[in-house]
Amino acid sequence: MTDRREQPRGHGWGSLGVALVLALAVVLFAISARTSGGVDARQPQDLAGLAEVEAARVAELEQQVAVLQAEIEALTDVEPEPLSPADAERLGVANGQKVQVGVNGTAVRATVAVRSDMPAGTVFLEENVAEDNANALDGAELVEVRTS
Repeated sequence: MTDRREQPRGHGWGSLGVALVLALAVVLFAISARTSGGVDARQPQDLAGLAEVEAARVAELEQQVAVLQAEIEALTDVEPEPLSPADAERLGVANGQKVQVGVNGTAVRATVAVRSDMPAGTVFLEENVAEDNANALDGAELVEVRTS
């Protein structure tokens, strides 16, 4: 006769564990269905539907990009630099003309705005801007204005 030893069995958690996992799965599915509000958040299953959804999304993103680009341009748009009519005539420059304002080999670019309220011999340049910052000419009392 063969000696059969009885194999030790689990602690009885097998069927209870399966029942517990099943109950938790039902609870999770119920919560998921309730929080989705009946909205099918899945992508369309057909290619034409997916193309429509993505085309609409691209159009929406393009509008957002256009708005952001306009904001960037408005924030980075450099104002023309005011110059008196007498100085504009003496230098031979006109309203809207591009010039270089410099001293000791350092120059910044500017656009002329002829204004009658500007005193002769003065020019105001933009400071704290990324390009052509007037701070580059800091300390200069006399600058040279050249046409670009």
